[in-house]
Amino acid sequence: MKILDRYLLRQFVQVFLICFLSMMGLYVVIDAFQHLDQFSSHAEQNGGLLHVIAEYYAYRALSFFDRTSGILAMIAALFTATWLQRHQELTAMLAAGISKFRVIKPLLAAAIVVSLLGVANRELVIPRIRNELMRDTKDLAGNQTRDLEARFDGQTDILIGGEKTVAIEQRIIKPAFFVGPLWQATCRRQRLLPTG
Repeated sequence: MKILDRYLLRQFVQVFLICFLSMMGLYVVIDAFQHLDQFSSHAEQNGGLLHVIAEYYAYRALSFFDRTSGILAMIAALFTATWLQRHQELTAMLAAGISKFRVIKPLLAAAIVVSLLGVANRELVIPRIRNELMRDTKDLAGNQTRDLEARFDGQTDILIGGEKTVAIEQRIIKPAFFVGPLWQATCRRQRLLPTG
């Protein structure tokens, strides 16, 4: 990797991290102040307030990265290219015989890497932490009941349904399991699946 590539990538990463951390920080401050009562009541039973907030928003940061990585990669690439133009560095590079495509190539590669990280985050990380992401600030302990959407298990050909779930106990209230070709009609009658 040449000095020019390292310089451009360092600029790209700095802009990307600054944008991500400032947007995530703004989100955390606004959201945390809206739910400060729930965090403080949960913190009395489960450690300090900072620990509860840090744990809650650490999982949210991965979801936030999933939603914003594409636009932040574009902003970082554009800002880096504009920075080069503004400080006359692009003119010096062109005078040295370096083409514009050669200058932009590391920025495109970095944007592609960020996109691949976003895909890996979406496909590998987020499914593993989906239970943490579904936690609501009103139910940080996970002991309140939630509605259950029926799910089809393709390996066993069974539709799993029920009325409610309790996350902390990993329990389904009034579970219903349907096997065979008539499971859709049965589920619609019991309102486990939408009609139509």
